[in-house]
Amino acid sequence: MNEKQISITHLLSEHMIGVEWRERFIRFSLIFFCFALWQKWSFFYAFFLLSGAWILDGGLRNLKQLIREPLTQGILVFCSIVAIGLLWGDYIETNQNKWKKYFILLTFIPFFALLSKDKMRVSWVSNTFLIIYCSVVLTGAYQYFVQGLIGVPVLDISYLSFSAILGIGVVTTIFLAQVSQTTLQNMMWWFVSALLLLLQFNQEQEPSYLRP
Repeated sequence: MNEKQISITHLLSEHMIGVEWRERFIRFSLIFFCFALWQKWSFFYAFFLLSGAWILDGGLRNLKQLIREPLTQGILVFCSIVAIGLLWGDYIETNQNKWKKYFILLTFIPFFALLSKDKMRVSWVSNTFLIIYCSVVLTGAYQYFVQGLIGVPVLDISYLSFSAILGIGVVTTIFLAQVSQTTLQNMMWWFVSALLLLLQFNQEQEPSYLRP
């Protein structure tokens, strides 16, 4: 597709959909991706939503610039090596659940391309991700301390995945504690980090007070 056809496609998208509705669709796609991070089945839909939003946002016009980005090159090279390895081997069907997760990285290319286009989208996505993350952690904490369940069964998140989620939270809160400018903020982030660490260390067994 040449540059003239790409420009015509972008102009048609603006004329038929409208700038306002296009931006709503882009934000919906970004927010849906934040939800898809916690649900494996929805990644398939998130990829096509983000790709469609990226095209409507004029992504084809900036394709060459996008390919020059180190993150894009790294993802493409990694996925290409994995694909070559799969074609060379004989275990494509037997271990498809293991290798499919590596190709999920391709979803991050249109995701970051959309974010880099508008700073307002970054705040939208950051706030949505933070709300979802806190909701997942609170749900997991409730199921552990009240129901005696490990992981987050209601969201189909195993205890290993939930432990990794908590680990990310621990590292992030420690960083926030280090960069805090007041003693109160520093103590608050260390307290949150300690709670996440306590919950993470107890993910392999149910609470002792709920055992028969």
